Amino acid sequence: MSIDRSRHGPFQAYRTRRGRQSVQGGLIIGDMWARWMALAATVWTGAYVAMYLVLVRGDSNSPAWWYVALLAINAVPLMATVAGWLSRPALVASGVALALAMLLGLLSIGILLLPSVICVIVAAFVMKPARRAPRPDLGRAASTRGEK
Repeated sequence: MSIDRSRHGPFQAYRTRRGRQSVQGGLIIGDMWARWMALAATVWTGAYVAMYLVLVRGDSNSPAWWYVALLAINAVPLMATVAGWLSRPALVASGVALALAMLLGLLSIGILLLPSVICVIVAAFVMKPARRAPRPDLGRAASTRGEK
């Protein structure tokens, strides 16, 4: 399969002659979208945490640190996805935990986490499933060595 490399740029895809798969340096474009969505969710969640802390401090209250910790823990798989360590189960777990945090804070500003939850869900579904290495055929390997 030959690749047309006539277009250049950091985020432009190379198209195969068949036109079925867009690839750039071995990175499938769906994974690039997942990285962008994870970056958007990370930035939005960080801004949400900053706004939460400002609002709670403005009310002369102490923030719920377990809530801040829940949001910080959710940022770890998102940052790993942005870095290129793509993992669909980690994104799904992060999306579920962000949705839980959104529901827990729904009576105040929790609804502002909705764009972050949507970005994580999109990133999880856009990401291509990981390819598994083929399993060795143990029966065939034994027969080629002359063993029974």
